[in-house]
Amino acid sequence: MPLTKAEAQGVTWAFVRDYPGALELVYKFRESTAELYGPRAAEVPKDMMGGYISKPTEHNGHMYRGQVHVEVNAR
Repeated sequence: MPLTKAEAQGVTWAFVRDYPGALELVYKFRESTAELYGPRAAEVPKDMMGGYISKPTEHNGHMYRGQVHVEVNAR
């Protein structure tokens, strides 16, 4: 069953509370693969609804160890 953005964020924050190491990652919630991956969205398998990129990422002035991508309200 698809989750709303708020539901997906709630599950994520609950996970982060239990696993503080997850605070080293930045989370990106979008409503489509195209919003997550732009022109490279066509390369993503149709049944994939998220992913992980293990490259250092700066966001809001803070460096994170990687990115977690979540597609919400999908299919």
